[in-house]
Amino acid sequence: MEKDIFNTDKNKLSYGRGYVYSLQYHLVWCTKYRKKVLKNGIDTECKEMLQNLAEEYKFQILAMEVMPDHIHLLVDCKPQFYISDMIKIMKGNLARQMFLVHPELKEELWGGDLWNPSYCAITVSDRSRDQVLAYIEAPNHTGDATLPLRWLPPATLLWTCHLGTPCVASCSQPTSFIKYAIFSIGSEV
Repeated sequence: MEKDIFNTDKNKLSYGRGYVYSLQYHLVWCTKYRKKVLKNGIDTECKEMLQNLAEEYKFQILAMEVMPDHIHLLVDCKPQFYISDMIKIMKGNLARQMFLVHPELKEELWGGDLWNPSYCAITVSDRSRDQVLAYIEAPNHTGDATLPLRWLPPATLLWTCHLGTPCVASCSQPTSFIKYAIFSIGSEV
């Protein structure tokens, strides 16, 4: 019987050859100009493509939500993955596949990129994991700043928009929001 290197035990630890780990990240990235292009079935295709990438690169997607202008993922990955490389792989492959299947997206994005170059990566602990899962899977997750604070993971409370007020994923200046969020958390790209 072949041993699977990516096993998760009841204690939520994964075992590799010579190491034990538990690395989960809450990843968020936005479409370029926060254009609401991930809709009308494109969101479902996006989820399928991300699942295929997870299988190919051997990481697990524990929770996923594709909103019209941003994506939330809760991923569990091996320590050999640099998170920046993982995001680059996902965003690059996803954009290439989406533009091949839906060339009209390029027109809607003025012939440019599908994704904003920024992203947000937050480490998830055993204590915050359930909160992050609830937030991503919440039926009322709209990316609206009016989302109740009880749905937010602790690190999210550091996120503020350009006005200095708590903000989730919508803002009149979304690009400054995501860059400030990354800077606030300390994992600037």
